[in-house]
Amino acid sequence: MNSRQTVWQLQWHEILNDYPDPDGGASATRAPLLELESDFRLHFNLWQVPLEARLRAFAIFPCGTEMLHELSDIFLRSECRLRPNRQSAFCERAFGLRTMPG
Repeated sequence: MNSRQTVWQLQWHEILNDYPDPDGGASATRAPLLELESDFRLHFNLWQVPLEARLRAFAIFPCGTEMLHELSDIFLRSECRLRPNRQSAFCERAFGLRTMPG
């Protein structure tokens, strides 16, 4: 995991620590941090905290407000996948990443 990911992962956990765990577990950051793809607290609990917390979490990213708006729209619809033609643009704007063709 690169250091930038670790920084924002810790920031998101700090935000989640301000709210009760929806499953009744400890609302505390685990040490050591899990690998991002296995950090289910971030994957799921973030969508159960108030909007203000999600705004704080996404504020650390470039275009964070736009990202949160896009993701909220996706989760409100029954379709939870970005269309292929939108994936590249979304990743590039949100994270500064370019996706590989195909």
